[in-house]
Amino acid sequence: MEISIKRTTELTDSEIDEVNSLFKAVFAQDRSRQDFLDRFLNNPRGFSYHSLLRIEGNLIGCESYVPFRYLDHDKPFWTAFGCDIMVREDHRNLANIFKLSETAKRFLVGEGIHLRLGFPNEKMYPVAKKAFRHKDVGALRTHLLVLRVGGIREKFRWFDPVSLLLSRFHLLGSYFSALRRSQPVAFRFRRERSTFDENRERWFGEEYVRVALSGASFLYRIKQQDGARVGFLLDVDPLTPHHFDQAVRHLVKAEGARLDLILFVGTLSFTPFSMMKVPVRWEPKKFRVTCLPLDPNRFDDEICKIENWEMSLFNYDLV
Repeated sequence: MEISIKRTTELTDSEIDEVNSLFKAVFAQDRSRQDFLDRFLNNPRGFSYHSLLRIEGNLIGCESYVPFRYLDHDKPFWTAFGCDIMVREDHRNLANIFKLSETAKRFLVGEGIHLRLGFPNEKMYPVAKKAFRHKDVGALRTHLLVLRVGGIREKFRWFDPVSLLLSRFHLLGSYFSALRRSQPVAFRFRRERSTFDENRERWFGEEYVRVALSGASFLYRIKQQDGARVGFLLDVDPLTPHHFDQAVRHLVKAEGARLDLILFVGTLSFTPFSMMKVPVRWEPKKFRVTCLPLDPNRFDDEICKIENWEMSLFNYDLV
């Protein structure tokens, strides 16, 4: 058994193909060589880190880490977003997953990474906590605006005219957000936008749409999700109640004719007038966030409070 760490720029074409084949075997999804490069080259360092586990020369496990710079107040620090942890089914056990993670951890420390971030699914969450010793940060909350309920549940298609009418009333009420405080939300831990936005927006190319508003901008992507046509609101900058609601209205005006619902998944310190916050027990998916400080003297306990983070699906690789 052999474990090696390579930067994306050090991988050969055949090694990328090996990783993509393993990705397809584990996640049942196709990924091209260009998709791989788009995801792992577009970050401030120009490469990501890949922990590769081989037995007799055959790739049986891989874990990748994407570096990004964040700010603690105004002090920059490096994070590594762990993603695509995968082990071939016939070798899938806690020991092999642990070897991938621990080897990567030691390497990342040497590369000047201060914090490892994770977005584990339900299966990996206990592993992240017990085996990887990750700390809970919290969970991203889901906000939505339903336009056509029939797109979510086919048997309610007859209710579409009513849900469209209700959404219009909802949006009319959102104009009152102009009366709310105009100061942007001040997150302690936030993206270094000068290096984050441009790189991250290249991950899915032209599928991202950045729209300029008066004094602000927002980013969205349209995607078919579980049979529904979803407009994912990914980023609003600067984040204020007024700009958030303005972005939702603009998205409905521009794309509403082909959408069933609009979703925002992330941290908000206010309740938007344009969307409803989904109760935790009804959320279709849990978006948990964990972290592992690699430089423990650099952070205090505030790092483990989700409300301190500027975070949404834009920080994640799902959308």
